[in-house]
Amino acid sequence: MATNLIQTLSWKDRRVKFIKKAEKNIFEKVILNLIPIIGADKVIEKYLE
Repeated sequence: MATNLIQTLSWKDRRVKFIKKAEKNIFEKVILNLIPIIGADKVIEKYLE
């Protein structure tokens, strides 16, 4: 399940370091791609009706 995958990708466990802040348009593109993957598009549609 996708939620389990997200839990296993902990940035703390992988000792990830901050490199650079993403440009606004890149961040928005990533979020727009993630919304349907996590099923949030269905939730958003309910609130927009």
